[in-house]
Amino acid sequence: NATTYTRHVQMMDSLGIHHIDMNKWFAAQRKDSINNLLFGKAGTHWTVYGSLLVADSLSRYLEQRTGKVFPRLHITRYRYADSARSTDDDIAKGLNLLQQWPQERLCYPDYEFTKPDSPGRKIVFIGDSFLWTLLNNGYVKATGPQWQLWYYFNDAWKEPVPESGVEKMEHYNWQQPLADAECVVIMY
Repeated sequence: NATTYTRHVQMMDSLGIHHIDMNKWFAAQRKDSINNLLFGKAGTHWTVYGSLLVADSLSRYLEQRTGKVFPRLHITRYRYADSARSTDDDIAKGLNLLQQWPQERLCYPDYEFTKPDSPGRKIVFIGDSFLWTLLNNGYVKATGPQWQLWYYFNDAWKEPVPESGVEKMEHYNWQQPLADAECVVIMY
């Protein structure tokens, strides 16, 4: 039984489009090698920690494919909390439960992204709400000032946020940024 996900993977493969299947990796792992949760029970997105692994994997993949330098993740300290932060409990917050959602031990490391020596990459990120995790953890901005984030191909965000505001794609000249992009990252 084909799903949208399996159809996307098949289409990318058949067209020879380079891609990383993070969904497959996350489904197989559930936790990393030091037992940190990559998806929490109370959230709909990767955990904050999981989003950092995605960002680091994406940079390594883009470097391998392009030969150019991308931001690298450096974790300086692992910290843990028994209560969720950021979007790690976004589903639980919306459930309006009479009792508190059971807490999980989650990893919230101290980290930084090294910035490339170049003025940055022209990258267009296209996708769903998982893109916000890469914006919130600082990865998107670490790529340099020339990034754009196209949310569901409905809204265009670009640096500086929020000063640049949101532009609706129907009124946005998206063809030029797409043609000028060094990389296009589509999250599906």
